[in-house]
Amino acid sequence: MARKVFLSILGTSFYESCTYVYGEFSSSETRFAQQATLEYIGAKNWNTGDIAIFPVTEKAFKENWNRVDRQKPGTKETVPYKGLNNILEDMKLPFKVQSVTIPDGKDEKEMWHIFKIIYDELQIGDELYIDLTHSFRYLPMLLLVLSNYAKFLKKTSVKSLTYGNFEARNIETNEAPISDLLPIVALQDWTIAAAGFVGNGDIKELKKLSESTLNPILRVEGNSNQEVLNIRNLIKSIERTVMDFQTCRGINIIKATNISIFRKNYHKVQTTFIEPLNPIIETIDTSFNKFDETYNIENGFHAAKWCFDNGLYQQAVTILQENVISFFCDKYAIRIDDENRRENLVKKALHYAAISEPDIQKGSKEDRLNDDDERLLNQLMEDELLNAIAGDYSSLSSTRNDINHNGMRSSHAPLEPEKLIRNIEKNMDSIFRKMNNPK
Repeated sequence: MARKVFLSILGTSFYESCTYVYGEFSSSETRFAQQATLEYIGAKNWNTGDIAIFPVTEKAFKENWNRVDRQKPGTKETVPYKGLNNILEDMKLPFKVQSVTIPDGKDEKEMWHIFKIIYDELQIGDELYIDLTHSFRYLPMLLLVLSNYAKFLKKTSVKSLTYGNFEARNIETNEAPISDLLPIVALQDWTIAAAGFVGNGDIKELKKLSESTLNPILRVEGNSNQEVLNIRNLIKSIERTVMDFQTCRGINIIKATNISIFRKNYHKVQTTFIEPLNPIIETIDTSFNKFDETYNIENGFHAAKWCFDNGLYQQAVTILQENVISFFCDKYAIRIDDENRRENLVKKALHYAAISEPDIQKGSKEDRLNDDDERLLNQLMEDELLNAIAGDYSSLSSTRNDINHNGMRSSHAPLEPEKLIRNIEKNMDSIFRKMNNPK
């Protein structure tokens, strides 16, 4: 079981008492938001292996950790003032409470020292419950950055992020709200995951977030379970679209099988949006804005370019070559899944055009075509666009073979990765240019 870690930096100020509230929750009257937060998160029900960590400067330790009274600022009056440690002892928490000495943080060197001290206290898989109330200067930002750093290196997770807003208290009732900041963490996670998808097509983090971290965003007033369902369906349709690209599902791509579902889900999210996620989801949508929602051969070319842009080079060259064949099948009313005619008509025409072979009857008797197909092959051979891109298609064949055979071909020296990628890009750009501007 993961260790629960309550993490809160203790300040030096003289804190006044109030009751902290959140929804139906109401804390004990206390000077320290840490006590209220521990009550709010149900820490009394934690296990003995859990821990509360309080980074403290020497001054904070002296002023607010262990003491029974303190001089009130602006007066010479000494008043009863229990230190935080004394209060925590009275709470009889079932786990260890630990203060950790940190420097004042007066310069960059001390800032990084604070970062390291706190980070070193964390263990693999810790669940973090962070209170920012008494963090000062840049420390709230430091804790947020540290939580992301630990999330990556130590597989930690942030389960709670709160701020006891004493300044916003109701003077009459002396109640101060606890602000739940966890949606900010969730939004940050979504931003990073979306950047990963837009930058390299990696859907894994978005999928994980859609399954596990939407609940904090739901706490924002006005959000509903339907909105979560819509977003999860959206991410699922993105995943299936990407899987079509990753596994070269040409028919699905051309028919927009999953792209069309993505579009429907995207429009639902637009109309039932969770406001902070809107710009992120709009950015994700830009990855697919060139795709048609209905049957369109162009979808295959867009998929090839998407794969290339996202480092899926084997998929890029495979989809591109096969979609060139599909393009001419579609142009000459050949079914795009007619394997025999794809091979014996379109592919053969591209081959002959690339080598300037005039004898289309070359081959064994069994390879010969019937009269209708022979006429169609002649039409293909006379197609100006087919002849224009045949050389690029042939070059892609060599590159594709190099990839698919793992570079293990005695007849051809394997290409260096950079050269291989340049070849794909060069041929892809050439094909697209010629198809958009046919002779």
